[in-house]
Amino acid sequence: MDETKTIKKFTFSKQGKKEEGETETLNEDCVYLQDDLGFVLDGATGLTNDNVTPEKSDARWFTREFTRFLIENLGDRTQTVQSILKKGLNEVNTKFDYYCGTKEIKIRPSSTIALFRVNGNEVEFFVLGDCVFLIRNNNNKIKTLTTNELSRLDAQNIKILVKKAKENNIDTVDAYSLIIDEQIRLRLSQNTKNGYWILSNSTEAIDNGLYVKIKKDEIKQIIAMSDGFSQIFDLFKLYTAKEFADQIQGGKPIEELYMELYNAQEQDSTCNNYPRFKLRDDTTILNIEF
Repeated sequence: MDETKTIKKFTFSKQGKKEEGETETLNEDCVYLQDDLGFVLDGATGLTNDNVTPEKSDARWFTREFTRFLIENLGDRTQTVQSILKKGLNEVNTKFDYYCGTKEIKIRPSSTIALFRVNGNEVEFFVLGDCVFLIRNNNNKIKTLTTNELSRLDAQNIKILVKKAKENNIDTVDAYSLIIDEQIRLRLSQNTKNGYWILSNSTEAIDNGLYVKIKKDEIKQIIAMSDGFSQIFDLFKLYTAKEFADQIQGGKPIEELYMELYNAQEQDSTCNNYPRFKLRDDTTILNIEF
């Protein structure tokens, strides 16, 4: 990372489910990027029909409250990334408790996160959940950072989803209501040793995130994305992860890459060929090149 070079950067975020004429009011992802720090948050609403906050969904409220806190506090390099995240969780959960009045896990929103921060001659990376980092070094090698627990557990429920669809002679996209019990059991396993770790009800999750430091002069490009965008290489396999990063570095507009994924999802609108819980998720990415 040569500080004398021009920094190229952008962010992009699209709502997954949108009715005709609707604006981005239900996008539960958040993205923020400066020259020396950035993050992606991918929110998930609780598994009940309750919505207790003033936002369109509790997950949208959660990610926006957490974004506000991180913007205000991440610049303080006297604090560790982990301590800032823990303070943020405590503050946001206290506010949610005011609206909610219960600590029942299946009602609470949650979020995955991919965060980076330049600190001295190093770049700090923190990942929790299934957000993904692609990091290009000076030799043009791509390093992938993510955590696998949530993806692994989701894959188990997707197998059940496909089985239920076949048993009931319906499309995979229409079978989600048949696995609600499995999804609730999965949600109740959050932030437990036999489940998965995520931003939600417990600061212990931060101690179980992936934290990596890389010398800043060894980095040429950082991409962070929600799993809604990583589908382009990890589910639909339109590119490998490196090919995807190369497309971005080569100047291909992110809108075109998004539309390639969008069209692939439309061509499998039943979710039968590429099984997933819904047609498309919120799709968010940041890119910075040095």
